[in-house]
Amino acid sequence: MKCMKTIIRKFFYKGLCFTGLILLSHILIAKDLTFSKKYEWNFDVDKNASIEFRNYDCNVVIESSSNNKVRFEMQIDVEAKEQADIDVLNSYLESMTFPARRDRVKLETMFWDNRNSDNTMGGKVIKMKLKNGNSIKLSEFKINATLQIPPTALLDLSTKYSKIELTDVQNLTLNSYDDKIYGNNVSREANIKAKYSDLEFLAFGQTRMDIYDCNFTAEKTDDLTIQSKYSDIRVNQTGNLDIEGYDDNMTFKNTGDIKINSKYSDLSADISGNLTLNVYDSNFEIEEIGNLTILESKYSEYKLNEAGTVNIATAYDDNYKIDKLISLSVNNTKYSDFIHNDLEKSFKILEGYDDNIVIHNASSSFSYLDINSKYGDIDLTIPGAMSLKIDWNTKYGKIDLDESKFTTKIKIKDNSQYEYQGIKGVESENMPFVKVRGYDVKMNLTD
Repeated sequence: MKCMKTIIRKFFYKGLCFTGLILLSHILIAKDLTFSKKYEWNFDVDKNASIEFRNYDCNVVIESSSNNKVRFEMQIDVEAKEQADIDVLNSYLESMTFPARRDRVKLETMFWDNRNSDNTMGGKVIKMKLKNGNSIKLSEFKINATLQIPPTALLDLSTKYSKIELTDVQNLTLNSYDDKIYGNNVSREANIKAKYSDLEFLAFGQTRMDIYDCNFTAEKTDDLTIQSKYSDIRVNQTGNLDIEGYDDNMTFKNTGDIKINSKYSDLSADISGNLTLNVYDSNFEIEEIGNLTILESKYSEYKLNEAGTVNIATAYDDNYKIDKLISLSVNNTKYSDFIHNDLEKSFKILEGYDDNIVIHNASSSFSYLDINSKYGDIDLTIPGAMSLKIDWNTKYGKIDLDESKFTTKIKIKDNSQYEYQGIKGVESENMPFVKVRGYDVKMNLTD
């Protein structure tokens, strides 16, 4: 009898497990209810109305309307296990309204207070609390939107985690977080604040940007003001640039004047206006610029094909490779290299320390080289037919030149002191000259 009870008990538990598996399989394979619907809102507005649009995790197409109307459409596609959840959502969206006047409309795609997703044995569960207080459960949720606005309206767009396609607008205020935004033209003003976003536009009017770890691309802008960190910026043609940068990579083709305050950044351009820089550990590569003014530079590299007048207040451990320039003047420099192929007029250093100066060719318009330095090395090549005055006075210095081409005026070597004055060619009052003062300076002069 005891054995029989054991057998019955085993069959009972096996049957119970089998029944449980059948019930569980029904739960797992039960097909969810699907629901798809487009909701639409329309507003009459003034042509210059302000459109405030708040968007979250929703791909949006923003288009121009043909009249002074705003049309807002949301396409909702959901799946749910209970029809009641679908009915609650549909009822809420059908009755949803937005604040609207003729001069201002406020729209948003985030119609819930909170939304979270969990994965259970029964599948994915999306819990959503609507803004009217009702809660629903969904297994799938997708939302897309279309917004049509007058082309002359002011668009104030705030968006997260979305893809935005934007048509032509006159004025744009954009606050973006982790978006991909593709825009056409902003014809007047744009104010952009963005993090972790890709921004790609055709053209802007006057633009201000505050971006962090973004990719920004545009074909053309008017004057552009940028505050940026860790970003990649590419613009073909701009007006004047004002940049506060940190660890950025900036590429331009043609620009107006540029003002930069940057650290750890790279900038390249084809043609630019005048440059004013305050930089640290940055790199610049520009084909042609106007004048260059450097307020302070440390650990930076400059590769310029052609420049006008270069004025440097402070340089520290920099590398200047300027192929062709009119003139250069430095107040204070240490541990820097100045390499130039063609110098048109003048080169001056008021106070230098352990610098390397190479001028491969001083032009026929060359007027002077005037250097006060310690431990500096100078290599200067002048035209063979040029008349030149040498005025040299250093301690522990050395000048290499062909003295047979000079008429010596003064030559004194007294222990550490070395003084030399000489004339090459025809002496005149305003003749080109080389003047060197300092300590342990070495110079090679060739023609």
